[in-house]
Amino acid sequence: MIASDLNAQNTIWRDYFNTADSCRRQKNNICAIDNFRKATEHMDSSYFQYTTVLTHLGLVLEKEALYSEALSEHQKALKYYERVGIVNPNKKYEILENIARVKYELKDYKGAIDAYDIVIDFYPKNNFSRFYKRGRAKEAIGDTAGAIVDYQNSLDIRPNFGSAEYSLNRLIYLVNIESHIDSINILISNRPDDNQLILKRAIMYEDKGDLEMALEDLSYLLKSDDNSYYYKRRSILRLKNGDCKGAKKDLKKVEKFGGTVTETLYSNVENCIKNNNP
Repeated sequence: MIASDLNAQNTIWRDYFNTADSCRRQKNNICAIDNFRKATEHMDSSYFQYTTVLTHLGLVLEKEALYSEALSEHQKALKYYERVGIVNPNKKYEILENIARVKYELKDYKGAIDAYDIVIDFYPKNNFSRFYKRGRAKEAIGDTAGAIVDYQNSLDIRPNFGSAEYSLNRLIYLVNIESHIDSINILISNRPDDNQLILKRAIMYEDKGDLEMALEDLSYLLKSDDNSYYYKRRSILRLKNGDCKGAKKDLKKVEKFGGTVTETLYSNVENCIKNNNP
């Protein structure tokens, strides 16, 4: 490429990049995506700035929830970074963190964990958010013990990090939920008419994922008490369990007995019925 062509190329891609950056700051993501793409088309991929443009493009694609396309751009950014050999390790691990985040959104939890492993090893300190994010990915694949360790590591670094604290307490609760249910069963055996205990057990069954047992407890409560709250909880459980028509019947009962139903819940029930009765 002759010097005049190279100078022209420099000008063109920078113009597109500046336009894209302006669009991004104005939250016009579609405009930003289009211009970042044009910038990559008009620049030499050997430029060290190429990874920066690809990274910006990937980040804006994420904002539009175009995660597969975003992953492709972040992976290309990593590839070109390694090919050009930019001596800036922070940049490499920023790209890896972008890849981890997008893989999590794409439900590639193992891939997200692998990427976070590398990032966390590189940054031995101040990793509270990365430990938390890796913990979420571990929890998603059923690695409860690993998730608990990561949430605790996050809190060791940032003791007041609310998200990690909530997630840790929730997991510990779920790990011990069987013993909680056993304890409440003893109380119920001594106080069989205590509706609050039975409701508490229903909620524990729901937390555990045992929807049938939770529904059984709520149905038992409704035999003696036409409580709008019980109907609403049973409607939500029936919806989760795929009983769309049963969920709708319960919503009518909620209103009959003085309760209120959100438009979102009504909409979810109607969509469930529609999707199961095309």
